[in-house]
This record gives sequence, C-alpha cells and structure tokens, in this order.
Amino acid sequence: MPTPVKYHSKVMREAFGDIEHKAEAELLALLPEDLREDFSPYVRESQLPAEDKELIKAADRLSAWLKCQAEIRAGNKEFEPAARQIRQRLDADGLPEVAYFLEVFAPSYEQPLDNLLG
Repeated sequence: MPTPVKYHSKVMREAFGDIEHKAEAELLALLPEDLREDFSPYVRESQLPAEDKELIKAADRLSAWLKCQAEIRAGNKEFEPAARQIRQRLDADGLPEVAYFLEVFAPSYEQPLDNLLG
C-alpha cells in the first residue's frame, strides 16, 4: 500500500495495522508448527531488532525505487517525482548495504534479459 494512503489518517493507520497483524498471523499459520517461533520475528515486524527493521525498510524503498524506474523506462513520467524522492531518502539513510546494491545490482535492472544472460 502506498505510504500516503496508508498514513492518511489515524483511522487508516489503525485499519492497515489490523490488516497487517491478521496477515502476519495467517502467514505464520502456513508454516509447520515447529518453525513458527523461529520465523515469527521476521514476519511480525514489531519483534525485529531496530537494525533489521532499518534494513527491511531500506529493501522496501529499493523495491519502490526499482518499480518507479521500470515505470519511467516504460514512458510513465508520473513516477519521476516519486523516484527522485525515494532515491534521496535511500541516499540520505547512508546504509552501506543500499549503496552496494545500487552500485552493483541496480544497473542490471535497466538491461534487457538477453543482455544479462549472454
């Protein structure tokens, strides 16, 4: 869900929070019972250490930025402001993992599959 919609109001935040908690429970229920406790911190964001939360949030931003880039390449200029804003946030966060991803892997997303395979 786009951030502006998700955080539009207290009612929206609470509604999406409830949906997220229900989705977490359903995802955990799909796992074999002996794995649920081990996977719970990765499914229930509230149980994660702050450092892990930061990396997961950065991965979410990277995904959004890559989606914007794909839309821009497809000619959808409406995504340019969002792409700039997300990239500024990624750069400002200063995470070395993000910098590495942007330098090493992100350029591949601009290549046709045939170029990557051969």
